[in-house]
Amino acid sequence: MKRIWKILIVALVITNLTCIGGIIYLLYQFQHQSPQVLTNTIHSTTTEFYSDVTSTVDKVASSVVAIESENRITSSTGSGVIIESDDQTIYIVTNAHVIENGETITVTFANGQRVAATLVGSDTLCDLALLSVMVDFEVNPIALGDSSLVHQGEFVVAIGSPLGLDYQGSTSFGIISGTNRTISVDLDDDGQTDWDMVTLQTDAAINVGNSGGALVNLNGELIGITSMRLSSASGTNVEGMGFAIPVNEMIPIVEQLKDHGYVIRPSLGISGIQVSQLTVYQKNYLGVPLNQNEGILIVSINTDGAAAKAGIAIGDIITSIDGSTISTFKDFRTILYSHAPQDVIRVTVLHMGELIDHTVTLE
Repeated sequence: MKRIWKILIVALVITNLTCIGGIIYLLYQFQHQSPQVLTNTIHSTTTEFYSDVTSTVDKVASSVVAIESENRITSSTGSGVIIESDDQTIYIVTNAHVIENGETITVTFANGQRVAATLVGSDTLCDLALLSVMVDFEVNPIALGDSSLVHQGEFVVAIGSPLGLDYQGSTSFGIISGTNRTISVDLDDDGQTDWDMVTLQTDAAINVGNSGGALVNLNGELIGITSMRLSSASGTNVEGMGFAIPVNEMIPIVEQLKDHGYVIRPSLGISGIQVSQLTVYQKNYLGVPLNQNEGILIVSINTDGAAAKAGIAIGDIITSIDGSTISTFKDFRTILYSHAPQDVIRVTVLHMGELIDHTVTLE
């Protein structure tokens, strides 16, 4: 019996020594080989990521500026992007709400230089403004990309001045969360949405002060102008949802601002009231059928305007344009502004209880 126990003990010792030897061998292999492979992998991945994102920031950071807009009562800060250099005149695009009501506008460049800016023009509907400044130092306009080529999941970098000049040039990194997102905005703070804006959605942080800043791809190309107004319009207490005006939407607006100081849009030559906002008393007073809840009631008309020339009159209710139903002012603006001056459209109105079509040449 004792002999059997001795044999079992010897067997267990041999087994344990074998396991321990195997473990020591594996540790030896890991110590002398695996760390090298692991280090190479980490080094390669880190270097690739570093070179992509960091070189992008290095390339475009000097093209983004901080903007201060002041009047006698209030002041605001935002961001802007240098898009063009013509001799010593620099053109900077920003959001219209950044410089709204500003009597003086100051641009602070990445090199710390502060220069007074001139407002070339702004457009409230698209929330874009164009500034010009004169400088005696070298600046680098940003390269313009093509927002129609942007893909969901693509890496992007947002650069701006969140919370003011103390954080000028702040960078956030993320992806394109969605393309061709439609955001409804209330431009006059009356509780009614006035316009639908097509945007790029990103999870890169967009905060107060980022408005007017750059959203760029990893090629260092501008693909959008970030807007805190759009981010706020998407809902309250929402994180990871930033929005930018696509560069392809920006370019034609900026060209008109540079040429005219404003955006030329077609006009019908009328003023109206949204029927859905009328009370029963107002409908009775204005002669609007009580069961009519859609359309735009014409309350004044330019006698030399497009609508008057087509035979449309005060008291008519615009119910559709080119067959598209008009329920709200947003519908009206969206359809009307999809056209250009001199375009011919078909306007359907409710006139004394009868639907009538008018052919209108826009002005």
